[in-house]
Amino acid sequence: MIQVGEIVGYRRWRATKCGDLFSLWQYTLWQPHIPMMGDINVQTDSLPKRYQGVYAWNILEHLYRDRWAACYRFSTKNEVPLPSLFTSNGWIDKGDIFYIIIAGEIELWGDTMVHKRGYRASFGYPRGFYKDYKKGLMDRPNKIEEYLSVLEKVSKKYGVELI
Repeated sequence: MIQVGEIVGYRRWRATKCGDLFSLWQYTLWQPHIPMMGDINVQTDSLPKRYQGVYAWNILEHLYRDRWAACYRFSTKNEVPLPSLFTSNGWIDKGDIFYIIIAGEIELWGDTMVHKRGYRASFGYPRGFYKDYKKGLMDRPNKIEEYLSVLEKVSKKYGVELI
């Protein structure tokens, strides 16, 4: 474990139509202008056991190769089981609450564990969102304008630029 000033990592979030950000897998709301935080030395009680903290990939290539984010849309082709919270078309069950997956850079600080492919830090906040990240639209090309509209709402709400 190291203690650092700032590390830049890469991650995905789910964005709602009104511009709220949620963690991709944990249903955790990211509050605008308030850093996400977690004690990196505490394990969750739920299964599978994992440590708390703000997670991020250490290089952009890992973000794009993330097997879970890729397989939830293409699981029928790859014969990989779907994560339980996704339907086969990539939307969450129970009313399609979440709109689209967005990706970007995140600033991490505080106590930080450095792993082979990423980081787990005590604090994190989005640094910028990618305008051209459209993996979530691969099967919905007619939704590009709506995607960009949501992305702009998120950018303004969180005070983070589009990159």
